[in-house]
Amino acid sequence: LAGCADGVPVSVDIDVEPTPVAAIATATPIVCNGDNVDVDITTPSSTTAAHTFDLVVTSTNMGATGGTAFADLAGQAYPLTINGTLINNSNSVITVTFTATPKLAGCADGTPVSVDIDVEPTPVAAIATTTPIVCNGDNVDVDITTPSSTTAAHTFDLVVTSTNMGATGGTAFANLAGQAYPLSINGTLINNSNSVITVTFTVTPKLAGCADGVPVSVDIDVEPTPVAAIVTTTPIVCNGDNVDVDITTPSSTTAAHTFDLVVTSTNMGATGGTAFADLAGQAYPLTINGTLINNSNSVITVTFTATPKLAGCADGAPVSVDIDVEPTPAADITTTTPLVCDGDNVDVDIATLSTTLAAQSFDVVVTSTNMGATGGTAFADLAGQAYPLTINGTLTNNSNSVITVTFTVTPQLAGCADGTPVSVDIDIEPTPVADIATTTPIVCNGDNVDVDITTPSTTTAAHTFDLVVTSTNMGATAGTAF
Repeated sequence: LAGCADGVPVSVDIDVEPTPVAAIATATPIVCNGDNVDVDITTPSSTTAAHTFDLVVTSTNMGATGGTAFADLAGQAYPLTINGTLINNSNSVITVTFTATPKLAGCADGTPVSVDIDVEPTPVAAIATTTPIVCNGDNVDVDITTPSSTTAAHTFDLVVTSTNMGATGGTAFANLAGQAYPLSINGTLINNSNSVITVTFTVTPKLAGCADGVPVSVDIDVEPTPVAAIVTTTPIVCNGDNVDVDITTPSSTTAAHTFDLVVTSTNMGATGGTAFADLAGQAYPLTINGTLINNSNSVITVTFTATPKLAGCADGAPVSVDIDVEPTPAADITTTTPLVCDGDNVDVDIATLSTTLAAQSFDVVVTSTNMGATGGTAFADLAGQAYPLTINGTLTNNSNSVITVTFTVTPQLAGCADGTPVSVDIDIEPTPVADIATTTPIVCNGDNVDVDITTPSTTTAAHTFDLVVTSTNMGATAGTAF
């Protein structure tokens, strides 16, 4: 007061709040799908009024993001740690943003702060093949790709198995580890069995630091090399007999499985029969029961060769079986004595024209045009004779006419029908006979006589006689008849 001492001072205080500040940080800037995060929200501010924050959680793919940590919060007190999970339902990395806005009661909000966390997708692999069925030893085409886009290293392991591990091989039948996408497998698969083998390629997608993805697989059926088996219960047959050839397969295949049959022989021009025919595209099993014919005099070997076939694949190894076809037994009979005298020796030669596997023999039947008047050591039947044979016995003719003796040979082959009989004839002359008679047993001196000379014999050769005239008194006997 002017001119006076000052009064007692008085005062009032006003507290000025700071602008609220929040700090946000994470120890998990990249997490695997479904993992827990670590987000810490703190404040450096010291205030009088209530000091809180709101949290907004967003992502680059809202529809594919989930988890317990993917939730907004309001009016939260400091400090706060978020340890919930984040889920990525897509095939690409999703960035999740945690934004904290600091709040102070009655004051304006502070500046929002945020932190990002990248959420890896679960690794996914895709596997496909353009070769679901392959032939034995063929190349396969297996393509392995991924729809996933990740931050961490993204690889896969491949495990190859089969339904018959011991019989499976090939350059494609191998496990692989830590492979990069994409990969095409073009190696071979080998099937050493007689049945279809299913080979399974299983891919397990991997992401560094994360759990493996769901394995995916594709199957390839590997056909066996086609195999045929051929057997016969008739390795040797007679000419014209039926054969028994059985063609089967031990193979079990997916594709059509057939065989071609080629029938050959050691003498094509002389071989025939209903079984002597090629066949194509035959189904298993097949039994051949037709005939085989041998038009020669020697054994013919007929070979049945079956070549197994599998649609779209290389042929299997041909297999074959042989059948020996006996000829019809044939004999040859000749003589150097087509005409003999009564009691003479004959020469009959019997040989065979055939070469056979089974025992070959013959029977001889000897007949004549006058059985009752024929004899001799050569006039005898023979059975089961071996070749060659020469008959040198005698033939006798007890009649007055030529007798024709026929030697008939029937060729025989053990187990087979007889061959065609062959024969040769020998004519046996009778012993020549003369008859002499007279109607003038007594005559006067100088009279004519009547002496008749005849023969009952009929011969092939010239037939004559000699006449000798004698008397009881040769010196006193004469005349034109003497």
